[in-house]
Amino acid sequence: VKAGKTTDGNTTYYTTLDEAESYDINDADSIIFEVVPSDSNGVLGVTGVKTVAGTSSDFTMSSNSDGSWTSEEITEEGSYTIVITAEDASGNALSGDSAISGRTTSVTKTIVFDKTAPVIESVSVNGQQITSASDNSGVWYNSNTVTVVVTASDNASGMSAVQYSSDNSTWQDFAISSGTYRANVEFSSDGENKLYLRASDVIGNVSEVFQTVDSEGNALDGIVIKTDTSDAELEALFVKVGESGSLKTSGGTVYSNGSAAITIYGQYEDEQSGVGSQLTFTLGNKIGRAHV
Repeated sequence: VKAGKTTDGNTTYYTTLDEAESYDINDADSIIFEVVPSDSNGVLGVTGVKTVAGTSSDFTMSSNSDGSWTSEEITEEGSYTIVITAEDASGNALSGDSAISGRTTSVTKTIVFDKTAPVIESVSVNGQQITSASDNSGVWYNSNTVTVVVTASDNASGMSAVQYSSDNSTWQDFAISSGTYRANVEFSSDGENKLYLRASDVIGNVSEVFQTVDSEGNALDGIVIKTDTSDAELEALFVKVGESGSLKTSGGTVYSNGSAAITIYGQYEDEQSGVGSQLTFTLGNKIGRAHV
């Protein structure tokens, strides 16, 4: 018995199904089977039964001029149990190690046919669902480590792993619990980082990198993660006493007669997320805010 693949309309037989009981196929558009039965009295017919997802059905086996028999194409992905049965012309079982009593001889093989990569269904970063680039475009994370949770599925051979990378080159596996993949992803520096995600199935198919969509509908590889773990820096602090007072650099004790207003000015910056709208200061036991 041979399994063949059909790609772009061309059929190539590439695996003889004689030794192992199960085979994985992931590089074909469809699969077919070729059987070459032999018997001194001649072969009356060959039939096939496929079982997938608990449902069994017959499939057609057609005879060829060279004595071989070829199955119809199987195009639907899944884990198949294939039973191919040959019957001899005289009603006797075919000879061989797999011969059974009666008029027929059967061969049973398990074929996992999975040509489609897994799908990443959902992604959240620190609890926020990410589907488009705008979902977290205005978010700055105050830690270099973010918690990423992913759900993914595969339609045939089953999930193997979900992986993440910060450079789209070196990949690490997520931990899995109850069908959900979770990882604490750490970035080495502040600023705009990239998070890449991909999934693989048991048979070896690997998904494309997870994509988000920008405001114009363009697909973007990965998720932008902006981190800022450093405080804003106060570059200068100035004080003015009274409306007509001069602006002085704060560097010691500031005196007032109690009736004059004290105005505080600050210059501060942040190289990553930027500065907030207010500068907070303490005067005695009172807290005030200087507006930017």
